[in-house]
Amino acid sequence: MTIRPPRHAAARDRGLTRTALVSVAVCAAVAGMCVALLHGRMVAAADATPIGIYSPSQTPKDPAEPDARAIELGVRFRVAASGTIVALRFYKSAQNVGSHLASLWSSSGVRLAKATFAHESRSGWQTVRFSRPVAVRPGHTYVASYHTNSGHYAQQSNAFAKTAGARGALIRGLAGVYRYGQSAFPQSTFKRSAYFVDPQFRPTPKHRPSASATSSARPTTPATVPVTTAPSALPPSTRPAPSTSAPVTTTPPTSPPAGTAKPGPSNTGVPAGTKLRVVTGDQVYRTAGQVISGLDIHGYVTVAAPNVVIKDSIIRGGSAPSKPKAVVSTSDGASLTMADSEVSPANPDTWLDGVSVDNTTLLRMNIHGSVDGVKAFDNVTVQDSYIHDLSWYASQPNGAGPTHNDAVQTYEGNRNITLRHNAMNPGRNGNAAYQVTQDLGHVATNLRIEDNWLDGGGCTLNFSHKGGPTPMTGIYVTNNRFGRSSTFNCPILVSTKTTLTANSGNVWDDTGKPIPAPQRHD
Repeated sequence: MTIRPPRHAAARDRGLTRTALVSVAVCAAVAGMCVALLHGRMVAAADATPIGIYSPSQTPKDPAEPDARAIELGVRFRVAASGTIVALRFYKSAQNVGSHLASLWSSSGVRLAKATFAHESRSGWQTVRFSRPVAVRPGHTYVASYHTNSGHYAQQSNAFAKTAGARGALIRGLAGVYRYGQSAFPQSTFKRSAYFVDPQFRPTPKHRPSASATSSARPTTPATVPVTTAPSALPPSTRPAPSTSAPVTTTPPTSPPAGTAKPGPSNTGVPAGTKLRVVTGDQVYRTAGQVISGLDIHGYVTVAAPNVVIKDSIIRGGSAPSKPKAVVSTSDGASLTMADSEVSPANPDTWLDGVSVDNTTLLRMNIHGSVDGVKAFDNVTVQDSYIHDLSWYASQPNGAGPTHNDAVQTYEGNRNITLRHNAMNPGRNGNAAYQVTQDLGHVATNLRIEDNWLDGGGCTLNFSHKGGPTPMTGIYVTNNRFGRSSTFNCPILVSTKTTLTANSGNVWDDTGKPIPAPQRHD
């Protein structure tokens, strides 16, 4: 199905005024004062009152688009402090009739909470509270949205024309997003538009300890998170609480949290102080919603059920395989969220990759020592992870010559792959930080490579239409920082029948200057 952008009146200029971009309102709250900004809100004192992207009195220039189709409309956003999303607002026109469903999503499209609006007014701001607050993590990306069957939604073009928010803002809108049809995760954008969807964020209070109390450098965070389509044991916002079988002691971090700092050994993998229980032998997880936590697994892991969670664990694999294998893999129909874990083969081999998955989200992972770090098939997100120092071999048992090491590889012709805010370098003699082909004849599309630190390989990013439909497109390469250790001084290589849908904001890491245009050849 072809997704079309919302039908906006192109002739009208709905850009924001300079006054609105700088400051919208100053508001008094019960426990403190807050300054409201168009794309961000700053709190001057501890305030239990939720804050949003928009001020309570702000209204759109265009409250009712003529588009009358069913559509999911939302905002991609981040927060700068620990806290919870407690509610959602949207601006309603009188023509936007019928029921409306609010949703909160992870960056990979897992619905974290939903609620139906009730007792709506004819027009204006509508608010619904989630049944339980959803914990959110600073620096991570989320999407808040609502669904309408009648269209006629609020819209404002060029609302995100500049970097969202002000320095120090606690909640910042990054982009307006939409998706036509039934309620589903919205990802499309159009002309930097905003749709006046407003998540309500409550920062975690920073309590002053009493004289007899032991001071903690980490604020209190909610213990549970409501999850509808994924298990609640993995909050997207904080290091998960320890399980009873694997007690965890936490050392306050000395570096910024993952999501703001460059991923590396200090902010990926198993959190410092976590106590692990050793498990020997291959593991197959067949129970839907199963949560695995605090293990040191000396064996291979296969996930064979939906909504499995693996967290705070090290997976080392078993003996060297006699055929292609991965330390962690998913089977057909399975889905996995894996976070704060390390994949490090105890017996590296020419046949052995780190992770081979589809329908998977990988968060704050430390992956190294395998031939490929991640083989990413359909519907895979890798975020805030460190993929490095892969194992290179001069020859392979099948006579194919040296190994071709990729931090991430997509080779079947796969879709819906997001690589966001990772540090990826395949190491000495590596092939690419990300290699894409269509070897099985399928189309590779909706590939998003954004906000990463990338280095190494012959060319660091290598996109080839080989084996599949052409042109190969739907590839977005934005706001990445490149090192200079690629063999051919080649940050990006595209084949002659590959088109980058977006290629912007990509710079050399050492100077901040733009990288050269992609090399183009087969």
